[in-house]
Amino acid sequence: MNSNKRLWEMCKNNAQKLGLTNDKYKERFMREFKVIEEKGFSDYFLIFADIMGHCEKSNIETGLGRGSSCGSLLAYLSGITKIDPLKYDLL
Repeated sequence: MNSNKRLWEMCKNNAQKLGLTNDKYKERFMREFKVIEEKGFSDYFLIFADIMGHCEKSNIETGLGRGSSCGSLLAYLSGITKIDPLKYDLL
């Protein structure tokens, strides 16, 4: 499975688990994914998702994220941040 497909599946599954499946979330997901895919950043997201997952399992403290990462739905759905950007109306 290539990195784009892996990121797509991970985020889609997590959106379903979190119940974030309404049109507002779907549209944002599609828009962000298109940009990430076009820029070739899927590997970056997957690597940081692994790092954050390891930190969580190992009780290593992390921040909530910073800058534009807090506004990314895919960062939230991949576990990189803990902030739902649509809940807080973040760009």
